[in-house]
Amino acid sequence: MKYNCKRPEYERDIQVESKMQVGGAIEASRTFTERALRMRSLSYYAGVKAQLLLGTIFEINERKKEMKEFSSILKEKNENLQEQNSIIQKQKEELEAVNKELKQTLANLKKAEIALIENSRISATAQVIQSIAHQWRQPLTIIANSLQAIQMELNENHLEIEYIKKNIGSGLEAVFNLSSIIDNFRTFYKPAKKIEVFSINDEIIKVIEMIKNRANDLKISLELECDENFEIDTYKNELNQIIFLLISNAIEAHEKNSKQDKNIRVKLQRKETELNIVIADNAGGIDEAIITKVCEPYISTKFSAQGVGLSLFMSRMIIKTHMRGNFKIENKNNGVEINIFLPLSI
Repeated sequence: MKYNCKRPEYERDIQVESKMQVGGAIEASRTFTERALRMRSLSYYAGVKAQLLLGTIFEINERKKEMKEFSSILKEKNENLQEQNSIIQKQKEELEAVNKELKQTLANLKKAEIALIENSRISATAQVIQSIAHQWRQPLTIIANSLQAIQMELNENHLEIEYIKKNIGSGLEAVFNLSSIIDNFRTFYKPAKKIEVFSINDEIIKVIEMIKNRANDLKISLELECDENFEIDTYKNELNQIIFLLISNAIEAHEKNSKQDKNIRVKLQRKETELNIVIADNAGGIDEAIITKVCEPYISTKFSAQGVGLSLFMSRMIIKTHMRGNFKIENKNNGVEINIFLPLSI
């Protein structure tokens, strides 16, 4: 037996409605979940942003604190800098005043140096003139004797041609000798403007020849000692003048004493790459109280008018500044010994 059972319509409606309600509940639950998740996400991001904001605010506060401290330090540094600038400005003004005073001092020193050089030249000229006078004395004596001999022959009417010729010849030779002396001193005293190579032995011999008559008058032995012929590269005339002045000073020192064995010794010797020129006398030496200052300007062992201090000062200055050498003076062997050290080439 078959039953044909059909579900009533209201049951279908209930089922459909139930399905719709379940679907709505599911949709509502999904929507709620999505909203909850969105709210949680927003809350999380809000928390993160809040933390970031708090961190930024904290960092800003720290920066403000650091900036405040830096500003305080900067202000202090600025005050110190202003104080230093004030000190520097004051020092600058003081330096300008000192510089102005120094310029004036240099100008005065320049004038004094010019005066020293001029006085030294006058002193050196006086020495040269004195030496020329001594050098001329012998030729003038020869001329005078020749003229007197001729005059005597004329007075006695003994006019012998050969005798007259002989005396005229002697007189002319003496005149030529006078001219030669002037030429030698003129060349000797002419300032050199260039460095040249020359035999120092030959030049010292020339100086001795120019001054030997003056030494002979005072019975002074004047000698040159050397083991070899030295060539040197320097200012020739200036060196000759210095040696001339130093020997002249030694001669004048001998004029004050009455000892019998007067001597002046010039010695040349090599000291490695230097030439050592020694000028020594036995005239009694220099007072120990002033020997350390004797090369200073206006310090003299004799009367200031004789210019000994100036000649030593100028000699030392020229040797040290122009010739790149050294100058030493000391008492030794009952006299003065001067050592000049010069490079063989400058």
